[in-house]
Amino acid sequence: MENGINLKVIWFDEVEDLLEVVFSCSNGFFSGQAEIYVSCDDLSEFADSFTRFPSRPDDSRDFELGTFNPDHAGRWSTHAFLLRRCGGPCSR
Repeated sequence: MENGINLKVIWFDEVEDLLEVVFSCSNGFFSGQAEIYVSCDDLSEFADSFTRFPSRPDDSRDFELGTFNPDHAGRWSTHAFLLRRCGGPCSR
């Protein structure tokens, strides 16, 4: 698995504005992935949020996509932050 956060669209329904995506994350030692359904607006909001990250030394972002509902597809969440005030971005 490639290091970092990766997104792959595996299905798209134009009528319902619904995408099935696979989010995969790896730091070289640990990796995981989640298949979830999201709207185009959800993905745009996610991208906009992280485009401006980090904007200051104490910047952090929390973002969730999907649902906890066991009758639906999965959920993906992240907490992005700076490792040190002058360090690079991290996510958990």
